[in-house]
Amino acid sequence: MIIEKTDFSECLNGEQISLFKGRETENFAQCLFAEIEASRDYMLPWLEWVKEIKTIKDASVHISARNEDWKKSNKPAYAIFNKVNHFVGYIWVHRIDEKHRFAELGYWISLNFSRNGYAKEAIGLIEQELFYKNFERVIIRTDTKNIASTSLAKSLGYFLEGVERHDRFSNFWQNFRSHNVFTKLSEEFKNQSKNHS
Repeated sequence: MIIEKTDFSECLNGEQISLFKGRETENFAQCLFAEIEASRDYMLPWLEWVKEIKTIKDASVHISARNEDWKKSNKPAYAIFNKVNHFVGYIWVHRIDEKHRFAELGYWISLNFSRNGYAKEAIGLIEQELFYKNFERVIIRTDTKNIASTSLAKSLGYFLEGVERHDRFSNFWQNFRSHNVFTKLSEEFKNQSKNHS
């Protein structure tokens, strides 16, 4: 059986934000680095790759790696911009199975732009892209201690399937972490869309 790659859009537009494929430019690398610097202490407990972004050059390499992952493994990654064209964060697919039609999301919003509903809208845009292209299941995993991300998944109508206990070792916390597994199915997405129409 031949599985064709899904053709994901490089730009998704919402009410408050737009999602774009990361731009491999010096200017965008500077923007990415600045927002990571502003949010480093907040992000590190949950996203350990942040410690590798120490310079603008590191940020540039990170952007290129995200885009290469999209090209080779068809895992789309979008820079999030608000309507006054400020870069505010990133959202990406970090696990995808095109045969079984599921995808797992990762995301972050800079502390400079938190509490504006940007993460909620970004997840809504990318899940819409996935479900409209016949994916069956979208997954969000959150550390059981990450109250903000856990609350966000619940507010978006994701179902808590269970907890993966001590599934990853954290160098930051120096212990094993447990993760909530939240999912949304295509039928649930359709029902939620009808209720909000």
